Amino acid sequence: MSGETKGHLQIKGKNRRHELHAAIMDWRLRGMSKAQVRSMAELLDTTANAPPLADDAFADVFKQAWKEASEIAAAEHFKDLAEFETLPVEYLIEPLVPVGCTTIIDGNPGMGKSFLSLAMTAAITSMGMFGDLPVARQGRVLLLNDEDDPSRVLRPRLEAIGADIGRVRVIHAPFELDESGVDILRREIRNYDPTLVVIDPLTNFMPSGVDMYRPNEANAFMRPLHRLAKDFDIGILIARHLRKQASDTAMHMGQGSMAFGGAVRSGMIVTPHPTQARWRVLAHYKASYAEEAVSQAFEIGTPPRGGAAARVNWRGPVEMSANELVAQSSVQETMLDRAVRALEDYLAPGPAKARDVIEAMKKKGVQERTLDRAKKKLGVISGHGPGAKWKLPN
Repeated sequence: MSGETKGHLQIKGKNRRHELHAAIMDWRLRGMSKAQVRSMAELLDTTANAPPLADDAFADVFKQAWKEASEIAAAEHFKDLAEFETLPVEYLIEPLVPVGCTTIIDGNPGMGKSFLSLAMTAAITSMGMFGDLPVARQGRVLLLNDEDDPSRVLRPRLEAIGADIGRVRVIHAPFELDESGVDILRREIRNYDPTLVVIDPLTNFMPSGVDMYRPNEANAFMRPLHRLAKDFDIGILIARHLRKQASDTAMHMGQGSMAFGGAVRSGMIVTPHPTQARWRVLAHYKASYAEEAVSQAFEIGTPPRGGAAARVNWRGPVEMSANELVAQSSVQETMLDRAVRALEDYLAPGPAKARDVIEAMKKKGVQERTLDRAKKKLGVISGHGPGAKWKLPN
């Protein structure tokens, strides 16, 4: 907040840093020397800020503003097109994951986005297949997945599907992808030299305070990631949850601004299968450089009780586009629908102890009241007393 005191502008609160930062950048971009800018910034701070910033706060503002303005001043914003070499579009998995740009995969929690990203990881590290699509470039994969335990989930699942785990590196101390986080990621990419970077899920790595539904803030978040993909000639895959509001257009289903869909060069969505209750469909809704891939059905193979090594089992093509699948199946499942699917998947291998079922459903975000309704809807058979088990009807 600012006001007038004895004829002078008084800048108060958080605006002190903001106004000083803006002034320093403006003076730097006008070509003034560092000494001149510092002198004017000190004068502005002592005469306009109420109260003036502490010495360390002033130094921090000056350093950041000078750095940002210097980067802008040094940048070559335009080039003649003739200076660019003509290059072919390359893919890690054609046409799903192009190189040098970002790709997004959308879907509700529990629909298999993470399983699909691990299937891609296995295919790329072992030069295998992703469904019926061959891998074009073998290499390392960097996983930014802070929801699944590396020892209990990621490694067992990747080993079970033939990944070369010597080519996989995972995040150990999660961080937000703000300016410093992007610098951390850039250093890791430079040192590790991955072919693919997976960010799963998007919301866990967005800086606090960023409104993902504002196009300018979504673009500001995506721009550094696109630059990383371009600078290092790699693919970056981002997993995103769906929004609550229904839509009949696949590109509009993901959380946040449509700017996310505009920024990526390839977009996929995971939907329920139109006829098979336990199957899902991976559908391709955006392909900037090629024709969209044919939709593919898959099922998550359930591991033995207590195991983590579930996997993607492919079930063949589906002759429906992403928009047709979204319009028919209404991907926006209710909480009850998701609870029914999760409970059915958990009990599919056989009876399980009631307390284990309840605990597993809690971890998936299913509340007891919703679980009771899902249990009734499925006709789950349950015993009584200590050690009671639940099982699906025949």
